Amino acid sequence: MTQEIIKSVTDIQAVADTAFQSGLMNLANSSQAVMKILAGQEMGIGAFTSLSGIHIIQDKPVIGANLMAAAVKGSGKYTYRFADFNKQVCDLVFMERIDGTWQEIGNSRFTMDDAAAAGLLEKKNKDGSDNNWKKYPQNMLFARALSNGVKWYCPDVFNGTAVYTPDEFGQKVDAEGNMIEGSWQAPSEPESLSINSLIKRYGSEAVFSACSGIMPDDEDPDALRALQEKLETEYASAV
Repeated sequence: MTQEIIKSVTDIQAVADTAFQSGLMNLANSSQAVMKILAGQEMGIGAFTSLSGIHIIQDKPVIGANLMAAAVKGSGKYTYRFADFNKQVCDLVFMERIDGTWQEIGNSRFTMDDAAAAGLLEKKNKDGSDNNWKKYPQNMLFARALSNGVKWYCPDVFNGTAVYTPDEFGQKVDAEGNMIEGSWQAPSEPESLSINSLIKRYGSEAVFSACSGIMPDDEDPDALRALQEKLETEYASAV
């Protein structure tokens, strides 16, 4: 269907313009829509799914675990099964169809210990609430194990394009590990480091907690940078 609808750059622009004008895809502009469609074409994903399921963050394509899983299962060449799956570990066995039979090609395992070592469990959302590693650990473990496994064992599912889950970029996600629409904003022009700029980015509660209630002076750049580093480490940014 994608090949029938989109055959040229003109077709891509027409679809992008329509998608943006519809107001249904949470698009900032039609150019953003074009980039999503182009990213999807490189990964073998249709236009509608690309517009609704692909996000471009730090120049990388980011998709939800459900779309990633569907691409693997629907490839006909690869699949996976659960070797272990609970709130502490997700162990996926990846398989490839070789000479008509499914053969194991490797495991992708991600545990809560791995999450803790990466500092994922202690990070907070911008509003100070717990992130989904504490609320939906099993879903998050699956997303990380799946994303790693795709990169390691079947990158050709997305035609060699390295894909990531939203959580890998510190984005807000729902219970299924999909990025929450409207939760990400492109970085604005950099502003000078100050208490107000830190509060604007992380929230007053997070800043107050990180500095133990003793706010550094705006004229003390070293203290401000130290506070920013602590916030970057302990609190997930929403930008």
